[in-house]
Amino acid sequence: MNAILEDNIRYLLNKMNIRHNNKEGKNALRYVANLTDEELESWYDETYQMLLLSILELDNVERNKKVKELKRMIEK
Repeated sequence: MNAILEDNIRYLLNKMNIRHNNKEGKNALRYVANLTDEELESWYDETYQMLLLSILELDNVERNKKVKELKRMIEK
């Protein structure tokens, strides 16, 4: 998978109040705690889109293998 995409998804899941309570307590982050609900929701939307993209990229690995095999069959 795309290493940058993977790193960004992991970061967002861990730092944007998704997997951990980043608004208060031991995992609190001042920046996240100060985001409005609308700003936080926008980051949730971005995270969702990135998760969808990662699924498509994983699916595309198999698709590329199929196309590679098709090319091999056609060109032999």
